[in-house]
Amino acid sequence: MKKVIYAVLMLCIILCISGCSTNVNTLIEVGKYEEALAIIEESPDEYPNIYDEVRYRVAEIALKNNEFEKAVSLLDGNLYNDASALLDETKYNLASAA
Repeated sequence: MKKVIYAVLMLCIILCISGCSTNVNTLIEVGKYEEALAIIEESPDEYPNIYDEVRYRVAEIALKNNEFEKAVSLLDGNLYNDASALLDETKYNLASAA
């Protein structure tokens, strides 16, 4: 009986964990990067493969909306593909706006 209860509890834990990551992946697939980032930032160590990419995508949106400070904070230390180039562009736009 104890083994059955243990197996059911483990199954529940696995379903909960996979449900959270599926939620993040679903949000990313439909382009809701800000919502995905909010979930990821609660525990970024659980999403090391997509954390920088999602921050980069949110920074792109912030740059389009002229939210330069937000974009700089998202791109600072970001290791995604073109994050450093986008950071330079954002800093240039921030300086031009000032």
